Amino acid sequence: MNNLDRALQLSILEDLRQTYPSERDRSELRGEDHEDLQGNLFYLEEHGLIEAMAKMGRNTTGNPTIITAFITAKGLDFIEDDGGLTAILGKVTVRIDADQFRDLIAGAVQRSDLPAEKKSTFLQRIKELPAKGLEAAVLKAVELAVEHPDAVARAVGSVISQ
Repeated sequence: MNNLDRALQLSILEDLRQTYPSERDRSELRGEDHEDLQGNLFYLEEHGLIEAMAKMGRNTTGNPTIITAFITAKGLDFIEDDGGLTAILGKVTVRIDADQFRDLIAGAVQRSDLPAEKKSTFLQRIKELPAKGLEAAVLKAVELAVEHPDAVARAVGSVISQ
């Protein structure tokens, strides 16, 4: 069994980055033990971080062998401090339109312990709230969530466990 070695994997990726987009011969890559180097090359290839350009059928031990490889865009992004374009392109934007947010707030007000007359006044003001006011309310709700992480964890947990 080959040893998976994070330091060796990083070294391989950095070596391949030097010649990107060209491939590099296995003999030019750092690695003391041929079997460990091969195992780590295959591991990186299986995760899409490198691509083998040439493979031999089997070596003397019966294992397949990678001859040349190059780093993929996914591999480059993996070793970048900022996550590369993958981090930028993989961002998730959550959009809640004004009516959805008004409905969320109205639901919270309805479930609150406020007296009925205050609830009614509050609900009316929510309906009349301009965009800037609604934006301020969203930020306040997020601040409140950050201040009460246990409540957020319970709420998110209830959604995840469904």
